[in-house]
Amino acid sequence: LAKEGPIKADFLTVSPFLGTDSIKPFMDVAVEDDKGVFVLVKTSNPSSIEISEAVNKDGKKISMWLGEYIDRISDSYIGESGYSAIGAVIGATFPGEAEKLRKRMKRNYFLVPGYGAQGGSAKDVVSCFNNDGLGALVSSSRGILYQYLESKDYDGSKEMYKKMVR
Repeated sequence: LAKEGPIKADFLTVSPFLGTDSIKPFMDVAVEDDKGVFVLVKTSNPSSIEISEAVNKDGKKISMWLGEYIDRISDSYIGESGYSAIGAVIGATFPGEAEKLRKRMKRNYFLVPGYGAQGGSAKDVVSCFNNDGLGALVSSSRGILYQYLESKDYDGSKEMYKKMVR
């Protein structure tokens, strides 16, 4: 999404809570540059339910409405892989919700935070994948970045930290 400068990201995470007109420009640029966008739908933190499970005027949970919206607009963003350049952030800590969203969103990649330190397990992330085993990218950020805290051998050096993260 960065055409110039030091950050040359392949995907960008965007919030839909400013309205669809605030995410569409990111989607258009992503497709133009052969990149992608993850839209926050059902994040992994416990209090995310305050928003994602709120009900809109039609009686639909916000997370389900967002999933349906992303699925609906995905047609014009499908790439050679059969997946859309528009994906969704779906937390590992809510496997039931992830399963419902995956049934609706077959052509969208899921970025799946919450694995490990936040309590999401391998069993919990299964519903984020399609039946062919594709469609999800599971993130274990804290489990990787803070691994040094579990090591008795960590000497405090930058070199050892980088080796542990790798």
